[in-house]
Amino acid sequence: GISQELYQKYSDEEELTREEQQQVAGIASRVSCNIWLLKWQLLLFSGGAKRMLYSMAGLAILVIMAASVFCIRSSFSMALTEKMRMYGMISSVGATKKQRRRLVHLEAAAMGLWGIPIGILCGLLATAVLVGATGGLMEAVSDVPLVFTVSVPAMVLGILLSGITLYLSAGQSARRAGRLSPISAIRSGTEEGIRRKE
Repeated sequence: GISQELYQKYSDEEELTREEQQQVAGIASRVSCNIWLLKWQLLLFSGGAKRMLYSMAGLAILVIMAASVFCIRSSFSMALTEKMRMYGMISSVGATKKQRRRLVHLEAAAMGLWGIPIGILCGLLATAVLVGATGGLMEAVSDVPLVFTVSVPAMVLGILLSGITLYLSAGQSARRAGRLSPISAIRSGTEEGIRRKE
């Protein structure tokens, strides 16, 4: 409602004429402080509210990690079933339980080296598209623009949680690979049994 020159003069604390002071005072009387926006931007919450936010975030992370572990674990279990003969052969030439377990964890690490960066890039791309699509609507409603920024600590936390999830997912398959006997593995799995006649 005021000119750029007058605003610059006011912000530089230059002396204003009586008419300019009236213009600025007229605008200032219609300006209100958005306390909730400032609280969210500066995280000025009480201890209880912060504890509630952090506990909700922690619970969401635990639920997502548990669901991911169960999903990824089944794919590791299928991969182990397919590679049963290979584990039996390396076991028959002298590979120890520890080495077979390490082989499964190395496979999980190789998956993580490709999957984690691709997942983070897809997440950043989806967030940028979402902020771009809803930013104009948010600004039209509340005069507060949404800005897309990348948080390095959040990315590091995401990488750590993804690594832990992969390690936990591969755990059961690694233990199965360690317990596998060469004969049952070469025979293609423990499910097959030999009947008394045979």
